[in-house]
Amino acid sequence: MAITYQKAQQLSDDLSKHLAGNETEWRAFLRSAGNLYKYSFSDQLMIYAQRPDATATASYETWNTIGRYVRRGSKGIALFTDNGSGLKYVFDVSDTGEGRSRNRQALPPWRMKKRHTQAVFDRLESDYGTDGASLSYPDRLRGIVSAAVEDSFPELYARMEQEISGSFLEDLDETNRRTLLHQAVSNSVSYMVFTRMGVDPELYLDGDDFSGLWNFNTPELLSVLGEAVNDIAAPILREVEREVKRIDRGNLQKPLEKTNGRIFNEFNDLKRERSENHEQQPDIHDEGRFPISQSDDGGAGGGHREVRVMNSLS
Repeated sequence: MAITYQKAQQLSDDLSKHLAGNETEWRAFLRSAGNLYKYSFSDQLMIYAQRPDATATASYETWNTIGRYVRRGSKGIALFTDNGSGLKYVFDVSDTGEGRSRNRQALPPWRMKKRHTQAVFDRLESDYGTDGASLSYPDRLRGIVSAAVEDSFPELYARMEQEISGSFLEDLDETNRRTLLHQAVSNSVSYMVFTRMGVDPELYLDGDDFSGLWNFNTPELLSVLGEAVNDIAAPILREVEREVKRIDRGNLQKPLEKTNGRIFNEFNDLKRERSENHEQQPDIHDEGRFPISQSDDGGAGGGHREVRVMNSLS
């Protein structure tokens, strides 16, 4: 049975109240949001409330477009429509199966691997004006996040001031409010980015780093925080996605360049056709992690690894 609009509103309101000031639950939410960064904060809340384990999600129509079917009896994840007047539904990849359509395509999750690292950081550090070549992988990411937060902070602080009434922040002076907001946003964005790029955030960010979150104890302030975190994290991760896919397309093309011209031309024609079709398709919101400290061929490396990462998806 489909969820009603009133029930969806209640779910969203209840979760907002539960997350407000709750650092443990907030970190769990950030893990989910990091994997679904193409969604808005309100959509991320709804997905977390209904399917916190969702990974790659799309509408019924989009799954059909790429040659997958939604299994009968699957329960859709309810999201509010863009104008907020109704509901729309998406389905997780676990609710789908591979169809027989000629349009069948491989699932699109990008995965960060060692071969992507240099190009990804070159791009991000160029975009955000940082230089972390001598730093560890996590510290380079933190530097990029810090620069992104600084760019957005004046506007963000002004938004927070409009929603401060009734919160614990209201009783603090401006210096402490600025410090707590900056800390909450920076650490939350880092947590999201670490999650999606394959670094276990719990190795670098723990409960103490979110100890000030209890001051954001109203749904209104939580909304300001959540929207800001997603607004900052999503462009970083979209840039990473573009670089990873660019490199992977290049690696796919190289072996074919060594074959005869007919095969190479057919490959390029097919690639252009798929590219043109893709431009008309909505994004599939996906999740994928690869251990960046391991070699791409899966061989065991010797010695101590500086960065411990999460297990890769199969």
